[in-house]
Amino acid sequence: MQLAQSSLIDGFALSVSLNDASTSISIQAAFSAAEAKKFLLFISFDYTTNERWSPETITPLIRSSQNSTAYFRPDGVRPLVTTTGSDSTAHTADWVSIQSDTKLFFPT
Repeated sequence: MQLAQSSLIDGFALSVSLNDASTSISIQAAFSAAEAKKFLLFISFDYTTNERWSPETITPLIRSSQNSTAYFRPDGVRPLVTTTGSDSTAHTADWVSIQSDTKLFFPT
């Protein structure tokens, strides 16, 4: 993060994978480090494995970090979340409920 800041980079996307057992711990560690460095982060859920991230999995991950001062909020209020790797709209309804439950900023 310090090297990124010296290169005038303000933050990173945290790309997280569904089948990584360390995801929750890694998110917490990253946000703690970012808070100490006054660096910004947001979560990007990786769908490249074509496995379904359920709302029951995603919502707690967002909630665990969304109050961090290091969480990037493009509108100054709502935390940004993105996804990568899927061109499917099969999970659109999931994201409607996740957005409602977490009040996140999800680009459309």
